[in-house]
Amino acid sequence: MNLARAFTAMVALAIVAVLFAVVALGSALRSADANVVGRAHGLLGVVARRISSAYSAQITTLRSDLAVPLTLATLDGYGRRVVIATIGDNEGVDGGLFLDAGGIVADAPQRVANVRERTAIAALARSAERLGTLRSATVALPSGDLVAIDAVPLADRSGVAWARERVSASALHGAQALTALIAAAATCCLALVGIGAWIVWIIRRDAKRVLVAIGTLEADPAANPKLPRGDFGAIARAVTMMSERRAAAEAFAQRSERLAAIGRLAANAAHEIRNPLNSLRLQVDLLRRRLGNGLEEPAAKLRAEIERLDAVVNGMLAVGSDGPVAGNPVDLRDVAQRAIDALQADMLVRGRSVRFECTASDTVVCGDEGRLVQLAINVLANAIDAAPPQSVIDVQLSAGPILSIVDAGGGIAPHNTSQMFEPFYTTKPAGTGLGLAIAHEIARAHGAAIDVTSVPGRTEFRIRFPGEPHA
Repeated sequence: MNLARAFTAMVALAIVAVLFAVVALGSALRSADANVVGRAHGLLGVVARRISSAYSAQITTLRSDLAVPLTLATLDGYGRRVVIATIGDNEGVDGGLFLDAGGIVADAPQRVANVRERTAIAALARSAERLGTLRSATVALPSGDLVAIDAVPLADRSGVAWARERVSASALHGAQALTALIAAAATCCLALVGIGAWIVWIIRRDAKRVLVAIGTLEADPAANPKLPRGDFGAIARAVTMMSERRAAAEAFAQRSERLAAIGRLAANAAHEIRNPLNSLRLQVDLLRRRLGNGLEEPAAKLRAEIERLDAVVNGMLAVGSDGPVAGNPVDLRDVAQRAIDALQADMLVRGRSVRFECTASDTVVCGDEGRLVQLAINVLANAIDAAPPQSVIDVQLSAGPILSIVDAGGGIAPHNTSQMFEPFYTTKPAGTGLGLAIAHEIARAHGAAIDVTSVPGRTEFRIRFPGEPHA
């Protein structure tokens, strides 16, 4: 994934930056240590030259005064006095001679006891004597201290004058700091690698979950896949919402297409069917009047079937209608009462009753009163069909405004809820499947929504109106 690669590159750059900083700081620390040692060598070179000059002058005078050869002990004694006098107040500095005849002598103020230092002084003295010039060397001791040594040949080439100074490890912060810095840098790099690997793993894991969720939604838009938390979860939820909206849009488009087809069919059917139906209705009435009472019952049945066919045609016209909705103020109390009045006779015959209650202070909406009455009639008629005999149907107007119609029937099966507003879908033996479809279209045209909650013994249709400003 590109995001994981980008983060890996970022971690790699961070590690390179840390290493670069370590190298730069290490160079600065080594440079600081070199400056400390360099200053020591600068002083020791001066001291070694002074010892060489003073000792050469002293020995030349002594040899001219004495006719006998000078012993090594004499040279050591005179040499120590010269070294001590020459070093003076230079604290921490020692000096001495390295004679061809006796090795290291006259080492003062302190004798050289360390074998490594004695070996280094001897090697440096031979190098200075061989080259005939000042030589410098630095010796590292196991304790971490450094010993700076400078050596210069004597004037008579009988040996070398030398000076030394021990530089304490406490004065050399560079090596210790560099070691600690390298350890800290290594720890930081390991931590960065670990954190980077962990974050990359999380990114890959959540990205995989998102891809799986998207695949699940593509296969089944109604699915509810498990989504990760955090930013990836938000992305996945956004994709889920988009998928749901797409599914809803596709369903709406399919429904609109079906309704448009029904509208075209209804327009054609109305012209072809309505006139014959009217003619049939008139002929049935004429036959009933002419032939007498013997055909009253068959004629009534024929007329009822003709009326049902006429209702089907009118329903098809209503479902397919896409005409504009009038924007007149309509009081929903009047709408509900007109619907109750229209179905009152049917309820009396079938043994149902209605209880109407209004708790809303504002029940006026904008719309077409005739179509809103039709909406209420269709929903109330459905409740009458579903309610058991001798039961009460509650019609309520509450704040919103919301028109609720509640019956005590057997309830609606869950698998029927999603299809109940489809044209021609019905579970009633003599139903047309258009009543609730027409109600749904009228509600949609007015910006309202119909919610249904149903359990055995109670079904409620809630028509929620938008509560738009009205004149």
